[in-house]
Amino acid sequence: GAEWGRVAIEDFYGTATVLAFGDAWDQYSDILVQDAAVLVRGSVSDRERDEEDPPIFLDSAVRLASLRTSGQVGIELRLSNRLDADSLSAASEAFRRHPGNGPVFVQWTVANETTKQRTNEATNGNGQSDVRLRSRQFHVDLSEELVAELRLLFGADGIRLVKV
Repeated sequence: GAEWGRVAIEDFYGTATVLAFGDAWDQYSDILVQDAAVLVRGSVSDRERDEEDPPIFLDSAVRLASLRTSGQVGIELRLSNRLDADSLSAASEAFRRHPGNGPVFVQWTVANETTKQRTNEATNGNGQSDVRLRSRQFHVDLSEELVAELRLLFGADGIRLVKV
């Protein structure tokens, strides 16, 4: 007889049904509202009758807007071996002006075979290799202002927000 919720969610890949029972519904029903951008966590039903479209049993839900300040999302700079020292210096200054909880990552794609042989990083299938580093020095506030500034420096494909 307890209240529960059945919520349809969608992303760029399709739709899914989230079922929230008991405490999960009580705790997250105010977040699971129409047109809200949320991150849901849960388990997928493993019952045979749900094979076609199995529901997700809700464990937690968080508004995406609150993730930017939580430290659960970081920013990743995607660089190649054509590094621009001025852009890196400008990015460092931007990081200093926007301190916060978000970690900073650098995804560096290296095309040089000598470097690849020396460091044992993973190859990405086209003769290049990727190295991902996490900054110990910088943690940033993932504001729209910082993201826009970094996109001007590195291009729209040069940065992305990543789940930690």
